[in-house]
Amino acid sequence: MTKFTINLKAKLKAIAMISCILFGFLLNSYNTFASKIDARLWEQHTLQSDLIAVIECTLAGGSVTEFKIINIIKGDEKLHSNIRIKNNVSYWGRQFNPTLVGERFLITGFKNNAPVDIYSMSSGGAVPLWWRNLAYDYKIPLGSGFLAIKEYNQQNSYHLPRWQDKPVTSTDELIIYIKSLLNKSAQEQDLQILHSLIQKYMAYDWHHTTKEEQDLAKELLLVTDPLQIIRKMWLFMNQDIESRRYNILRIFEQGPFSQHLQKNIDNYFQELKTHNYDWLQYHSFYFKDAQEVTTQHSAISNIDKEQIQYFQKYLNLYSENDKNYGKQELWYKAFTHFRKHEPIYLSQYLSKWTPTSPDWNDKAKGYEFASSLIFNTKDLKIKRQVINKLLNSVDPHVRVTASVYLTIYNKEQGEKELAKNLKLNNGAGLYAALSYARRGHKLGVNRALELIKLLPTEYREAGNFIINLKRRLLVLLSNSAKSSNLPQPPTESLQTTYKSALNGSAGEQDIFAWWVSYKDEIKLLDPWLAGLDKQGID
Repeated sequence: MTKFTINLKAKLKAIAMISCILFGFLLNSYNTFASKIDARLWEQHTLQSDLIAVIECTLAGGSVTEFKIINIIKGDEKLHSNIRIKNNVSYWGRQFNPTLVGERFLITGFKNNAPVDIYSMSSGGAVPLWWRNLAYDYKIPLGSGFLAIKEYNQQNSYHLPRWQDKPVTSTDELIIYIKSLLNKSAQEQDLQILHSLIQKYMAYDWHHTTKEEQDLAKELLLVTDPLQIIRKMWLFMNQDIESRRYNILRIFEQGPFSQHLQKNIDNYFQELKTHNYDWLQYHSFYFKDAQEVTTQHSAISNIDKEQIQYFQKYLNLYSENDKNYGKQELWYKAFTHFRKHEPIYLSQYLSKWTPTSPDWNDKAKGYEFASSLIFNTKDLKIKRQVINKLLNSVDPHVRVTASVYLTIYNKEQGEKELAKNLKLNNGAGLYAALSYARRGHKLGVNRALELIKLLPTEYREAGNFIINLKRRLLVLLSNSAKSSNLPQPPTESLQTTYKSALNGSAGEQDIFAWWVSYKDEIKLLDPWLAGLDKQGID
């Protein structure tokens, strides 16, 4: 394992870089890793962000959405100008996070790397929606820095944050706090950041703190000189008790601090380097988890040349959900190899493949596998052959995915294939219906709404695949209503939480009644479609 030396400024950059790499792995691998988020505080976003503003959605979207600026608190954008913002995503949370026309938010935007802190890892899978490469102006942090304004938001309400460990009662109150922090001196800002981070990481038991840490936190919260706080934390951390170090190191790493205070922190770490303590290796859980992800991914991605001759055997004898993890890993190695080097062979295999697990999270694997094979086949002639082979697949998710991609390269033929699959009474049928609707066919919306009544509502039964399709339908209807000068659709019926994919029968009737009222007047429009077609991605 590589040893990391401590240089705070370099490490802060490295954390951001590693975060981006992690998400790159999430996009393109199968046995990938989903993240639980240690969200940054609003106080931190206030000082680190490039833009703080109240914005209103003008073009509904998922991973990227267009907004108009209503109120600028920080930044150099013009009032009422349009900007595009990229959402951070979470495998086990909102993979496709819909924002609808007219909704307003208070956001902290970052032009480059928004903070993404990895708290722990759990295994997950590929998410083809994340392969979209849509241009954006700002990115929002993962897990915080994006607050829905209740009066303009009919979706799930976001919890108001805490500020200096006290609950915020309204968006207006949060804006007052933000402005107050921005107007403080550098030393006052350092003090507030330190106190807030101490309250987060040391004052309570939920971050595996010791009683000694909690006692120190009480003492530090009464100190008004940032340099004294740093010194006391430093002396405490250097006592020979390993468990005391990590929460303090989190605070030192994160900041942000003024140049003066940061220089003092750097000097302390320079002192540590001369001792060459073993515990400096992977001193932060961010780096530890990042290294684990890198190692795991490499183990799956690096192809052992001596194994290639056995790959057909692995593909046919083992499965993507083999209870023996070693055999499962060999199956994915074989899949990855054939996807890259022999896509025609893999398309023949995939056309006969069916899921081996009845588990809710595995029913739509065909969508992931077919999307990956088609999208990653760069030779257009071979890509067409792959698509044509998959059109007659046994698994309906593979079949519909091939139809969706066919519409990109042959609209008329692809739409005919989609129409054939509208009869499916499962998630694949909903995928076909949504894709048909995105191409302007109202029959697709009719069928999608019919299927929503039939498909499971519980998250564990529906899975992310179905939930994402419902959210994508919301985005389509929202943009179509705006372009047709019609009222926005009621959306509560299609909003999903972990517990339910539909929020009650009354809400369901609202969306169906809205469609019946306006389906003759509305013109379906997906403003993102042309750009995605150029990229060759759904």
